[in-house]
Amino acid sequence: MSAGIEPTTGAPRNTVPQRVPRIADTGPRTVPSADGTQTSTRVGAVPAPAPAAEDEDDFWLPIEQVNWDGTPARPDPDDRPRRLWSFPTRRTLAERSAQPPKPPRRPASGLAGLVLLALLSSFFAWVSVEPLWLAFGHGDLGTATVIDCTGQGIGQRCRGEFISADGGFTAEDIRLAGVPAEDKLEGWQLTARMISGDSGTAYVGTGTGSLHLRWALGLTLVLLCGVGIVWATGADRLPNRAARRGAVLVGLAGPLAITAGFLAATF
Repeated sequence: MSAGIEPTTGAPRNTVPQRVPRIADTGPRTVPSADGTQTSTRVGAVPAPAPAAEDEDDFWLPIEQVNWDGTPARPDPDDRPRRLWSFPTRRTLAERSAQPPKPPRRPASGLAGLVLLALLSSFFAWVSVEPLWLAFGHGDLGTATVIDCTGQGIGQRCRGEFISADGGFTAEDIRLAGVPAEDKLEGWQLTARMISGDSGTAYVGTGTGSLHLRWALGLTLVLLCGVGIVWATGADRLPNRAARRGAVLVGLAGPLAITAGFLAATF
């Protein structure tokens, strides 16, 4: 091994901190032997012991905890204890705030998305309000008579007339929803529910399970349209925090306001 390499760490000898001073080579020296003759040999000079105060001030880390240049070694990230959760530090929050904001949406694409999603949310709200009122007991029970049906399965469309149980009103040529799929339905009389005589749809059946499913699915699509409006218009990309929060709330509240209007008009 080369004389300039420290054997323990493999680093250059002149860069490794020496905990025990090396014995310097001072050349040949005459040493008396046991038989009285003198022999010449090469020995190193033994250093003088350091003062006690200096020994107390010096502190040396174990070789396993220092680098080859004498600096303390950092623990391996894989050996550090891991937490089940972590909270963002000030540095992490500062790094996030230093990120450049996302570019805003183009006005043309944002306006087109707003109009399209507003129309979709209006449709979903319109088809959801009547099942919602009927599911919570608002409406009239009566008898629906099937006039004709077209299509098969899910695509089946039936029309007929409805007479309320108390004889308060009669509706003709209306849509019948929830009619069972059969080959011959013309002339059948089924129990159904209807909001009022001005409504164009009667819902067949006495249970409310299908009605709850109809309005819950419709309102879920209304909420999704609100999320789509926020994304399409770029409301979440505004640089100002207060303006961004207000724009997101308006985008989400718009479809809900439309639904509230249909609920008030249908009651």
